[in-house]
Amino acid sequence: MFPHRLRLGLLAISLAVLFAGNPLMAWPRMLFTDAQIVPRADLIAIGHIKAGSIKITMRRGSYESRAVLVVTSLLKGSAASQEIPILIHYGLVAVPEVDKDKIDTQFDHDMPFIYDFSKPILFYEDNPSEGFSKISNDIRQDHTWLLRQYRTKGEKTDQLDTYSTDILGVWDPEDVQPLTKTSELQKYLP
Repeated sequence: MFPHRLRLGLLAISLAVLFAGNPLMAWPRMLFTDAQIVPRADLIAIGHIKAGSIKITMRRGSYESRAVLVVTSLLKGSAASQEIPILIHYGLVAVPEVDKDKIDTQFDHDMPFIYDFSKPILFYEDNPSEGFSKISNDIRQDHTWLLRQYRTKGEKTDQLDTYSTDILGVWDPEDVQPLTKTSELQKYLP
């Protein structure tokens, strides 16, 4: 009799703990080291986002951005042009500098989002379970960009555009680094 009550009590406590916690709204991001992000990058460039080039699109209930990266110099790989179109994967958002508490109201998935390029443009990680966290300084200024190739089968993103298998982009917060980290990153170059 006692073991039965003990099992019911443990079940009740387990259910209470399960339902009392905060709901997990998104998967947690893994943290990557410099030793991991440098080798996986197809192109490592020092550069900045071209004014007026950021475009946000909705995709399957989420969003992603496209922009043009103006390359100042290359640390790894080669580029056919000084201006490279890039993809900013969902979960990373570039918005004009605002009070962190106002980001949700400024970037409320209203499309198209209007950028004010007179203000600094910052990268934030948009994690629904943790809120927004700043991951870069003004991306109108040079940063080190660790770009990876988007590998897909040409799926449709909207009525006007399709992914190509050669678009480069950033997926993780560690893919955009301040210039002060460039020499540390270069230690991992072949």
